[in-house]
Amino acid sequence: MHLNDIIKTNSDRLFIVDTECFIIFTGGSINDERPFIRIGTWYDLPVEIIPLVENIIISDRILGNPSYEQFNIDVRHLEANRYIGGESILKRFLEYQRIFGLDLTNVSVVNIEKDIPELSSQKNVSDRDQFIGIFYTDGNIKIDHGGNNIFDLNAINRESLDNAGILNIISSNSKNTDRYKGAGLVIIDNNPIFYQKGYFTSYQFPDKCLHDFSVLQIDPNYIRELLLPSQNLINISGFMKFKNQRGGKIKLLSDNSEQIELIKKLFKNSTVADEKFSNLHINTPEGLKINSYLNSPNIKISFKQIDIKDEEITVPFIKSPADTARILKEKSDAILITYTAYEESALLFKSTEVPVIVIDDGNPNIRKLSESDKIVLKSGIQYDFKKYHSLEDLINEFDGLTETKNAIETFDKDKLDLLINTLLTGDSESADLLNLPGLLKAYMRNTTDRKKYSALKDLYQDTCQKIIFNPASELKSSIKVILALHNNSCCTIIKQIPAPAAEIFIDDYNPAGVEKAALNPDQQKLGRRILEDRERLMKLLGMFYKEIKETPSFGKIEKEMSLLKNEISARKDIYNNEFYSFSELRKSVSRKLFNEDIKEILQNKKITIPAAIIVIILLLSLFFLIKNRSSETTGVIKTSDSSGIAASSEQKSGEDKKTVFTVKRVDDQEKKLLQKHKVKISESDIYRYSNDVAMKNGYEKLSYDGLKDRNPHWIFPDNIFIMLDGEKVTVQKGDTLWDLCRAKLEKMNADFYKIIDEIEKTDISEKSKISRLLTEAEKFSYIKQQFEIIDFYKKRTGNE
Repeated sequence: MHLNDIIKTNSDRLFIVDTECFIIFTGGSINDERPFIRIGTWYDLPVEIIPLVENIIISDRILGNPSYEQFNIDVRHLEANRYIGGESILKRFLEYQRIFGLDLTNVSVVNIEKDIPELSSQKNVSDRDQFIGIFYTDGNIKIDHGGNNIFDLNAINRESLDNAGILNIISSNSKNTDRYKGAGLVIIDNNPIFYQKGYFTSYQFPDKCLHDFSVLQIDPNYIRELLLPSQNLINISGFMKFKNQRGGKIKLLSDNSEQIELIKKLFKNSTVADEKFSNLHINTPEGLKINSYLNSPNIKISFKQIDIKDEEITVPFIKSPADTARILKEKSDAILITYTAYEESALLFKSTEVPVIVIDDGNPNIRKLSESDKIVLKSGIQYDFKKYHSLEDLINEFDGLTETKNAIETFDKDKLDLLINTLLTGDSESADLLNLPGLLKAYMRNTTDRKKYSALKDLYQDTCQKIIFNPASELKSSIKVILALHNNSCCTIIKQIPAPAAEIFIDDYNPAGVEKAALNPDQQKLGRRILEDRERLMKLLGMFYKEIKETPSFGKIEKEMSLLKNEISARKDIYNNEFYSFSELRKSVSRKLFNEDIKEILQNKKITIPAAIIVIILLLSLFFLIKNRSSETTGVIKTSDSSGIAASSEQKSGEDKKTVFTVKRVDDQEKKLLQKHKVKISESDIYRYSNDVAMKNGYEKLSYDGLKDRNPHWIFPDNIFIMLDGEKVTVQKGDTLWDLCRAKLEKMNADFYKIIDEIEKTDISEKSKISRLLTEAEKFSYIKQQFEIIDFYKKRTGNE
C-alpha cells in the first residue's frame, strides 16, 4: 500500500474519528516529522498518533470533551505539545486541565490574536506553510491547503451532528412525555438520577448518557442540579458543554470549590450556581427534598406523593457504609443503597424492618444476591416510588393475574401451582410472568396466616430464582417499574407504557450500533463516516510505523510508546472510579496528630493533646486485645532479600517483645508461579484495593494523586489496621500503603493460582470437588482476570 492509496485528494486529508474529533494530515510523505493536526478530543484516540501530532487547535466552541485531553497527549512530556487558539479560550482550556493534575503552563502556545499580527484572519497552523487556518469570531474554523478548503467546522456541523446538537434533539423528542410526572429514579452508569414532576437531579453524572437519555426520554434541559460528592468530575464536561451552548442554567453541589471555579470559567456562557455538597439542602417547587449527611456522600431524599397531598416518601441513599448504622435508626420508608456499600455493612441489615433496595453498581459480587429477596435496581430502567395505604389498592395496581389473585385469596394451593407453572412455561417476557414475584410478595407480607405465609414464601423464593427481569435495550423504553411501598415492605410492579416513536442515539461508534434500525439517520451517516475514517487512519499510521521499524531508534520508540500506553491506560482506570476527599472532621483531628507540620500542632495544642491521649489509649487497648489473641494469628514482619522483594520473619524481637503483624509476602516459588501465569497487577488494582482497605477501616476514600509516593494520614509507625480479608497489619517505619497493598494482591494471586493449578489436575467429572475449589479460589479473587477465570471454570463444568 502507498500513501496515495489513502490520500487520493485533499478531502482525504481530513479524518473524522469521533463526533467532535478531527485529524488532519499535513504531510507529503510518510517520512515527514509530526505531520498531523488534531482538533477536538476522543476518549479512545490511538496512542500511536500522539507523537505524530504537530499542533492541537482549540476552538472557541470547545470541541470534544475537554476532560479527555489527558488521554490524547503525552502526559509524561507536556512541553512537547503545542496549542493554537484565541487567548481567552487557550487560557481557560489549559487551566481546566489542572482538575486532572496536568500543569500545562510550559506548553508551547500560539495565540492567533497576537503571535502573527501581520495576518488579520489567516494563521499558519502547520510548519508546512501551505496549510492556513482561518479563525472566525463565531467560533468557526477553516483550514485551507493549496487554495482548497479541507476543513470547515460550520459546514461539518450543518451536515452532521455535534454532541450538544444530539442533546438538543433528545430534549426536543422528550418534551411531550408524561412518564416522569411522578417521583422516582433512573439508574444510569451505576448512579441514580432522581425525578419529581418532570424535573431531574443527578447524583454524579453518567459517563455515557446519549443512548439512555434517548431511549428513556430524559430531557437534559430539565436536569437542574448535579450532586457531586466525588472529587472525580470528569463526566460532567459533556453536559456542561450542552448548557454552555444553550446559555442554560445549572446548579452544581460540590465541595471542590477550586475545580468548580475552573468549570465556570471554561463554560462561561452557562449560568452556574454552586453550593457546598456538605451543606446540601434542596427543596424544589415540585416537592423534591434532598439533604446531605455530615462529612459523607450519603443523602436523604424526600419525594412528594403525587396522589396524596402533603404526604412524602423518605428514602436515604447510602453510597458509603460509614453512616449505615445511624441511618437505620432514622424513620424512613425504604433504604436505597449501592451493592458495594451493602456488602460492607450487610450485618447491620439483619434486623431492620425497612425495605432495602440495592443498586447494581457493577460490583461482580452482586451475584451473591441472586437467592435473596432484596430488590435490585438495574441500569437503564425507570423506577417510580409509590406508597399504598391498603392491601386492596396495592393488589389492584397489578394488571391482569385475576385467576392467580383469586387462587391466593382462597388459598387454593393446587390451582395456584398450576397457574404458576403455566406462566413459567409461557412467554418469558410477559407482564403477568414478570409481575408474579411482586404479587406473591405483596400477599405474603400482608397475611397473618402462618401456613399461608410459609407457602407463599416458598413460592416467592422459587419464582425469584426462575423469573429473571432483564429487559433488552429496545424494550426499556416501554417499561416502568413501580416500587410499591406498603406495610414496611416493597414489591415491584412492572407497567407497560407507550413506547416513544422517536429515534435513538448511541454513545460509541461500532458496526453493530451504527446499523441499528432506530438510530437517528444523521448520526448513522456520521457514524459510517467515522468508522471508515478510523480504518483509513489506522492504515496510514501502520505505514508510518512500518517505516520507523527500519530505523535504529525503533527499540527506544517502541519502549516509549509502551510507557505512554500504560500511562494513559492507568489514567483511564483511575478516572473510571469515584474518589472522595477526607472528611473535614478527620482533617481537623487526624492530620494534626500525624502530619509533620509541627507549627500547626503547637498552634492547636489545646485540641491535639487531648485527642492524642485518646488515640494512645485506643491503641494501647487494641494492643492488649491483640496480645491476648496472639495465639490466633502468627505475626510476621518485613525484611528484604537481594531482589528487593520483602520476605517474612516470624516475630520482631525487641525490648518490649511485642507481636508485630504485617502482610505475608510471596516466596521464591510463588514468584515463579505468578510468572508462569503471567499475572499483572496494575496500578489501578492497587489503587482500588487501597481505597477498599481505607473504607473497611473507617477512613474516607483516597485520591489517586500522590498515593503511590505519599501515605494517607493513618499510615504511621505502630498503627494497626486490617486488610479486606481480616489480616492484621502493624505499620512499620518505611511502610507505604501502596507497597503493602501490592504485596497483598501478589500473595492473593499466588494462593489463587495454587488452587487453579489443583483444579487443572482434577478430572472434569469431579464436579463437587471443583465447586469446592472454586469457592475457595473466590476468597482470593480481587482483580478482573481472576473473576474471568472463575467464570470460565464454572461455565465449563456446567456445560460438560
